[in-house]
Amino acid sequence: MSNAQWLNTLLAKTWPFLDVQLGRAVAGFLDVTIKEQLVFREVPLHSVVIQELSFGSRPLKIEGIHTMRDGSHGMRLEIKVSALEEARLTLMVQLGHGCV
Repeated sequence: MSNAQWLNTLLAKTWPFLDVQLGRAVAGFLDVTIKEQLVFREVPLHSVVIQELSFGSRPLKIEGIHTMRDGSHGMRLEIKVSALEEARLTLMVQLGHGCV
């Protein structure tokens, strides 16, 4: 089994759970970032809410893993990933008195 094959097998078996958890984590990060930007920008938006975020039914695929020394004490890990063929993002944007 190659370096990445075992990880791809693990991703495939756990993807439904990981998709939900990654979606929640990324949506939470984006929610905070969007709210911070609304405060500092003069835009006619009252709120932007992420209603759904999914990376799709097909799992991420690790194409390659490469490690190398980074300075005298560290290591650097490079991972080539392919994915997001079916990603979905649904937003609710609320203007001054309504929703779009």
